[in-house]
Amino acid sequence: MGFRGISEFNTSLLGKHYWRLLNGENTLLGKIFKSHYYPRSSIEESTTGYAPSYAWRSVLSARDLIQKGARWRIGNGESVSICKDMWIPDNGGFRINGEVRGLADDSFVSSLIDEDLGQWKRDL
Repeated sequence: MGFRGISEFNTSLLGKHYWRLLNGENTLLGKIFKSHYYPRSSIEESTTGYAPSYAWRSVLSARDLIQKGARWRIGNGESVSICKDMWIPDNGGFRINGEVRGLADDSFVSSLIDEDLGQWKRDL
């Protein structure tokens, strides 16, 4: 067939599986991995664990590749918490430091976006 970089090809396919697990697609394999290797966290925070399967170690081997090239976007902001999620890229901890005035602690970023104009509400 003429594959030249079989190792890179394999890494890209493993990266595809990692990406699917990262985006929470409800596949059988995703549900098994979640219940066994990272039941109370996300795949980004998961560890290899005790006696990991070959498939799990292989998928985790592509984590660095995906994290190196992935970018996180706010989107419409409906699922991003203002105070709890890490969403500010220029800030050291990616979170708001200090007091948030005029907004509840459980407010979402969507409350900071003007839907009609598609811009941030700068007054907030």
